[in-house]
Amino acid sequence: MNPMYYLFLLIFLISSLRYGTFLGGDIGTIMLLILFGLLNIFYIYSKNYIIEIHRIHKFVIMSVLIIGGLQVVHVALGNITPGEIGLFPVYTSFIMVSCLIIVPQVISASKFLHIMSRYSVILTLLGMSTLIVGEYEIASVAITKREPVTNFLITLPRLESIFSNPNPFAAVLIGGSLASVHEVYADSGISAAPLLIINLIGLYMSNSDGAILVFVMSISIYFLLQTGLYKSHRFILAVISCVTLFTIALLGTTNPIKIVISNLSGRGQLWIASINAWEKNPIFGTGLFRSSDVIAPLIESTSLKGSGPHNAYLEILLTTGIVGGITYFGVIIYSIFSWIKIRNGQIILFSLCIAYSTHQLFELTTSLFGSGILNIISLLTVGYLIKDIVGNQHTSVSVI
Repeated sequence: MNPMYYLFLLIFLISSLRYGTFLGGDIGTIMLLILFGLLNIFYIYSKNYIIEIHRIHKFVIMSVLIIGGLQVVHVALGNITPGEIGLFPVYTSFIMVSCLIIVPQVISASKFLHIMSRYSVILTLLGMSTLIVGEYEIASVAITKREPVTNFLITLPRLESIFSNPNPFAAVLIGGSLASVHEVYADSGISAAPLLIINLIGLYMSNSDGAILVFVMSISIYFLLQTGLYKSHRFILAVISCVTLFTIALLGTTNPIKIVISNLSGRGQLWIASINAWEKNPIFGTGLFRSSDVIAPLIESTSLKGSGPHNAYLEILLTTGIVGGITYFGVIIYSIFSWIKIRNGQIILFSLCIAYSTHQLFELTTSLFGSGILNIISLLTVGYLIKDIVGNQHTSVSVI
């Protein structure tokens, strides 16, 4: 098998172990950079040192350079010291370009989906094992669960698997569940049904309202586009009704407020505080690593002090200002609308990109700016959408 495939699997493994292990620090970062570097070298070598750069690639590279370069501006302004920032903008920019442009060129979309559905199943089975043997460790990786919650008279623990929080676990399950739905519907058929069942059970037992709502929304988009029935008003009404009932069942509540705002759990205060803080530094923001400190004085609840915005878009807006915010949002929006224009792309890739772009409204963990497993998955959903766009467009190409 292609050695780049194994490098990709290692990237998944190392980035997963950055939660709560020794790989969360510089060692893990260095290992990831080496793996991405090798992947890029293999790709360049396989192309005989000739790389095609399309217009959308140029836009992505320019955007990454702007976001990373803004941190240098903050050092110059004295908002961040060189010791605080280190090489963070450099290596995160490298990872962003690798995931958005290079990885989708060397690992096919089908292999990515294959890995996603099985990766989430493994995480779910690890989490479910705590129901039998309790919490435990594997090579310093803690497999944990939360206290039980009750939905419709069913009391079950909240699964966390290798993460210290159910929400990151649920975020992985969004992609894994979507990938397994696609595998059942458009690829392997009933033989992939066990993957789908396990993924849905894991998503349900995470009890993460935001992730469940994102999944329901994105799977609805997937089927509406896949079947072509989005043109039927009656069908759309039926889908909305089914989605509403399905969401109520998953969230375990008929409270319309909880369904609409997805149990914000204090996020509303964090968002308002973030916007108020951004207004004081609207152009270039406050600089990375300072969001929780910056918004702390503006938060009324003492229990929320020390928390960041819990919204990737607000985090970028707050830390890089309107310049970085528009650039960051532009990468996602430009990719989505470019895909819509091509009309014959892979719907599952569009649905995944919509899912993780929406999830960023609730969490920072799926931001495009980072080196954890969720950052990489979120980056790849945009990257594979870009690859799909390039494969279906006839645009000018630059060769380097």
